[in-house]
Amino acid sequence: MGRHDVLGELYTILLARVETLADRLVAAIHEQEGGYRTTGSVPVADLRRSCHDNILTVVQQLAGAVPAGVDPLDAPRATGRRRAEQRLPLDTVLHSFRIGGRLIWDELADEARRAGPEATDAVLDRATSVWEVVDRVSSEVAGAYRTTEQEMARADAARTRAVLESLLSGRGWEPGMAAEAGRTLGLPTNGGFGVVVAAAPDSGGALLPGLEAVLGSRGMLSAWHRWPDQLVGVVSLAGQGIDVLADVLRQFSDERLGVSAAVDALADVQQGHLQAGTALATLPLGCTGTALLEDALPAALVVAQPDLGQRLVRVVLGEVLALPEAERDLMLETIRAWLAADGSPSATAAMLYCHRNTVLNRLRRVESLIGRAAETTATRVELSLALTALDVLPWERPGRSTNGHAPSSATRSSAAR
Repeated sequence: MGRHDVLGELYTILLARVETLADRLVAAIHEQEGGYRTTGSVPVADLRRSCHDNILTVVQQLAGAVPAGVDPLDAPRATGRRRAEQRLPLDTVLHSFRIGGRLIWDELADEARRAGPEATDAVLDRATSVWEVVDRVSSEVAGAYRTTEQEMARADAARTRAVLESLLSGRGWEPGMAAEAGRTLGLPTNGGFGVVVAAAPDSGGALLPGLEAVLGSRGMLSAWHRWPDQLVGVVSLAGQGIDVLADVLRQFSDERLGVSAAVDALADVQQGHLQAGTALATLPLGCTGTALLEDALPAALVVAQPDLGQRLVRVVLGEVLALPEAERDLMLETIRAWLAADGSPSATAAMLYCHRNTVLNRLRRVESLIGRAAETTATRVELSLALTALDVLPWERPGRSTNGHAPSSATRSSAAR
């Protein structure tokens, strides 16, 4: 009997044992691959069916006995799709196929030994072909799995976007909306949330995966979506303060980020989104960092009414801004230092490395320009708000554009909060 005939008889024996082999493979997978036991995502009947169908197609391919009109790779593709839908890790799936490959090989080798030396030699000669079929089947499983995973990711992203859009548009208070949003986003419906807005959605592609993991390690579950103009995240605070979220963001990223005040429930996300956008706008032009609304309320008032903010700049600082550049920057630097020193000329002089009398002379010059006494509480408030508006709103010097940046931006410390 030729080797081809010997192999044919062995394959016929294996085809007759597919049912038994499927039962053995189910037991072997449960014993050797913990993923099937621990996740519970694959019903035993489903696993048994895939074991049967994939053993059958492997042996049919080895025997050259694939029925007419049947694609021998349909079974592994179907398995790959189902396991992706069941969210079983791909490594776990491929391990189960390696277990199946060994089972088929061991059964074939054992049967050959029982048949005699000629059958053993024939099987050994065909060993490479056996594993080529197993590898081809495994490759189809992986391909179908990854394709399905990508389709699911796109569908998940679309659902996330739709739910976040509903929350951001104020629909969170509609009956059942918050509960549905929580299920879709994997978030609780209550317990405190922060909303984060990033100004650079393109860089969010690199920012997001690591950030989600860092937040998750702090117990802060989050859901994110990139729109063309911004990246938006809703973060469950898990009983922690909004300042904790801001600190995590500062440690993790130097992007331009705005963080809302804490809101109580998913239904309040619209309010949080508006606040986060306002917080983001308080970052001085050209600066990066994380702005927490509660740390930037004066600036938030300014950016919430930009027309009034720009009007405030013109009324309070208009004459200062009209000075030649060097003198203008000197006056602005002095005002900033004086306010930071709580109105103390001596402390201001120490900050500016100049004499106290120099500070007093500059302040008198400022008073002559703004038309009011600098020492009054009202003037200090006006100067502080006007400087804030100058930092965070587009500004144009009369007669000369500054390309949207406030003067002396290089002399200011970063306002990243």
